Amino acid sequence: MKHRKNGSATTVATTIATVEAGRSRFGELPERIRPEDTFVSVPTATVSPERDTFSHEEWLARNVWCGTLL
Repeated sequence: MKHRKNGSATTVATTIATVEAGRSRFGELPERIRPEDTFVSVPTATVSPERDTFSHEEWLARNVWCGTLL
């Protein structure tokens, strides 16, 4: 049985080149993104004054008439 050495010159050079390539690609962290830059602020729609008014016809259409059609 023969004993092999893993430290040959080509293996070491290849390993060093691989490590250097990895450091050049991943050597520094990406630029930090501020939370203010992660969303867009959009103003809300104005509230309609008719939204809070009560309509008997609408209440009947939503609650009574639909149930009688079944």
